[in-house]
Amino acid sequence: MLVRRSLRAACADDSDARVDEMTRAFQRHYARHCLDHTRVYPGLERVVHEMRCAGKRLAVLTNKPRTFSEQILSGLGLRDAFETVLGGDDLPTKKPDPAGLDWILDDVGCDVGQAVLVGDSDVDIETARNTGVAACAVTWGFRVPSKLSEARFVARRPDDLLSIV
Repeated sequence: MLVRRSLRAACADDSDARVDEMTRAFQRHYARHCLDHTRVYPGLERVVHEMRCAGKRLAVLTNKPRTFSEQILSGLGLRDAFETVLGGDDLPTKKPDPAGLDWILDDVGCDVGQAVLVGDSDVDIETARNTGVAACAVTWGFRVPSKLSEARFVARRPDDLLSIV
């Protein structure tokens, strides 16, 4: 959809063939450059490590293709902290549909009442609500959610996650 919208805005040619061609070109470029400017938020690496040492079971649910997500987590030295990574291309639906989070909960053997979805967007808050999981909105990240009031928890800094999760 990103490629289709970009093509429509740039040249009005958003035919399926052109979208497929440009999507492949984007994916080749992104595979080579996805870590160029990607960094772990200050303090988050330590928090993730402390959670794992405390026995917390961590997973990633993203609408980004899993291959890129795995590459980014590995490049940042965080892949081993997460038991499961579920990408947007792993199931027929994406967030905010509850199927992905349901799959992760089943995969790690976690009950809905024991889970917290930590996210930085309205889609994350909606996904938690649609699944019946508590939501924790973070005030840093790609997008700060406008639905902060709908989240059960709000983390203003990474250390807040230690007491929430």
